[in-house]
Amino acid sequence: MIATPETNTDCFRNTIIAYRAVRQEGELHLPAYYSAREAYRRHQPNDPDEARNISAIIFTASKKDPKWLWRGVGNS
Repeated sequence: MIATPETNTDCFRNTIIAYRAVRQEGELHLPAYYSAREAYRRHQPNDPDEARNISAIIFTASKKDPKWLWRGVGNS
């Protein structure tokens, strides 16, 4: 089981904001994930678990505040 990431850190905020911004531009998950990865790496360079941690950030944000995350994405 993956631990829930701390949500009130600059790393969490910058990562999920980067993901959301690309999704709001009409892109799908992969380009948004790459943008989130760039933001994440600014805070956590050389993290061997970055893929898992970025996915956990996206998952946590989607559960914590789905209306905020998906506002302006697709038909929402």
